[in-house]
Amino acid sequence: MSTLVILIGLVLWFLHRQGNNFVIPKWIWTIIGLFLIFMVVKNLNDVFDFASHEASEWWPLIQENAYRTSERVRSFIQQMMQGG
Repeated sequence: MSTLVILIGLVLWFLHRQGNNFVIPKWIWTIIGLFLIFMVVKNLNDVFDFASHEASEWWPLIQENAYRTSERVRSFIQQMMQGG
């Protein structure tokens, strides 16, 4: 059920962003926003579990990328200081 609601919301958002003459009234956006807030509050434990699980899964990738970026910036600055 919630997947269906999310898919309908994504389709409406996509149609709205395309710029054609499809206009969604403001009150529908308000209702959708309130519904999503209600669903998050109602399922707060699941939301927290999902967010913490995803954060722990993504963290090694982000950390590795940060180390690589830092190393490249440091190497670039050393190369600039040597005049090369």
